[in-house]
Amino acid sequence: MVDDLGTIERIDNLRSVWQNEATDFTPWLQKNIGLLSESLGLDIQLVESEVSVGDFSVDLVGEEPSSGRPVIIENQLERTNHDHLGKLLTYSAGKNGGVIIWVAKDIRSEHQAALDWLNNATQGNIDFFGVELELLRIQGSQGFSAIAPNFKVVVAPKNVGPTALPQDTERGRRYQAFFQDVLDRLKNRQPGVIRTSKVGMRSWLNTASGKCGFGFPLAFASRARFRIELYIAPADKETNKRIFAAIQEDQQMIESQLGVNLNWERLDNRKACRVAWYWDQPVTIMDPSDKLDRLKAWTVDNYFRFRDALSGYLGSLPAEFEFDLNEEFDEPDAEAQEQQEDDVLR
Repeated sequence: MVDDLGTIERIDNLRSVWQNEATDFTPWLQKNIGLLSESLGLDIQLVESEVSVGDFSVDLVGEEPSSGRPVIIENQLERTNHDHLGKLLTYSAGKNGGVIIWVAKDIRSEHQAALDWLNNATQGNIDFFGVELELLRIQGSQGFSAIAPNFKVVVAPKNVGPTALPQDTERGRRYQAFFQDVLDRLKNRQPGVIRTSKVGMRSWLNTASGKCGFGFPLAFASRARFRIELYIAPADKETNKRIFAAIQEDQQMIESQLGVNLNWERLDNRKACRVAWYWDQPVTIMDPSDKLDRLKAWTVDNYFRFRDALSGYLGSLPAEFEFDLNEEFDEPDAEAQEQQEDDVLR
């Protein structure tokens, strides 16, 4: 039996650690986003900080690599207020937020109710989270421990949690093991480029591009196919098709650089588009390990070649594609749903 146990002390003044939200707390959270991600059960990759939306600035903007959805994070070192709630909604509209996170010292009951109402009203199209931040330390016989942050999720959408996760099946475990191995190899090949950290039990793995609305997923597709792709879904359907067409103008040059014919999939019945490079052999996740090992090797050898050939277009699109960010955002989850349905065929 251990008699000398410490007691937990809560530090009430967050500004004793971070004096200023913009210059102290936001940079700290940007570097330690994994702590917030773990608390929420999400994988968040940050893209920008202090991003302009009209006359205002969003604290942090990122994306969820598994879906490509934009993530908006608004911080407060004090108790929540109506001013920040209004800003949160303004930022959500201005950046087509798919995941909206409000971090504060204390979230008022009225604001918790407002976030719950927003989750119900948006019916899963946008996820709103309310997260309280506290500072803790342990007092023992030898004094105090180091101060540690703790994120408490007080509001979350109903569809987020264990019931929303893929079932733990043999197929799911195979997907997870396959993509974890590929992800580790890619990170070793070029450290610092891919920041995805969590691998689920799904038939695809998204890797962020660094620009919201674009991603580089790896996916087992229908008809026993596997692809590396550029997924294009930053805006409305018409704009996405025009962006796709602008990139396709250089199809010959891109394919010559890669030495392969790509699949240019406009996807007329969807808002998104894709450019895909398919493995030249039929494959499913249930195939023997030696075949999956060959697929892993092909993926690792060609992922960065494909990414390098196409990523330059994302930051240099013509000015005509400075699209209206207030347009309805098409979440790549529609494609994810198609891939989940494809599992039945694999």
